[in-house]
Amino acid sequence: MPVIWIAATTLAVPSTGMPFTRSVLQSYPTWAARQGKSAAATFDLLIDEAGKPIRCEVGQTFGDDKLAKEICPILMKQRCKPATLRDGKKVPGVVRSWISMSVDQTNPFAGLKLAPDFELQVNHLPHGADSAEVRLVTAVDQTGAIVDCGPDIGENDNLLVDVVCASRSLLKQYPRTDNQGNPIGYVSTTKVRLHIPEAKFAAAPQ
Repeated sequence: MPVIWIAATTLAVPSTGMPFTRSVLQSYPTWAARQGKSAAATFDLLIDEAGKPIRCEVGQTFGDDKLAKEICPILMKQRCKPATLRDGKKVPGVVRSWISMSVDQTNPFAGLKLAPDFELQVNHLPHGADSAEVRLVTAVDQTGAIVDCGPDIGENDNLLVDVVCASRSLLKQYPRTDNQGNPIGYVSTTKVRLHIPEAKFAAAPQ
């Protein structure tokens, strides 16, 4: 029986819930199931205030190209939970994640993960690390500026979250528009990689 393995992003505060209903599990193309095809893709899914997907963009694809191209049409048919600001106001949201579709219980794409949206150089990281990643939820205005910032669900490194959110003016997001071309504010997940410059890390005392 075909199984769709989903790694879907959820947002904290500001927040949106799990974006997909169970109906996505019934959307595996018949031709792909018969031929034993599997695929995965990274994607950006723009959802309006009512939870309706209005735009989907595929990034990297893996596995069968034809099946990967059907991922956005499948996602566009889903009903989603709208994003909300801290005060509970419903706003557009961007789900930035990846989805894999496999015909059996063995998921060949289990090791995939999203690349960072931004990289920041820092002078020091905890525990002598030379790099670290932090997952955020960001509220973005019509110009792409981040106006609010907090930890994504499951992100427990509050120190790094505070460091990155304090520098959020450096993290310019992509401006978005609705279907009429009007600029909109939105909520999105953001993945940031912090790293120490190689020369400085190499010169650090042992």
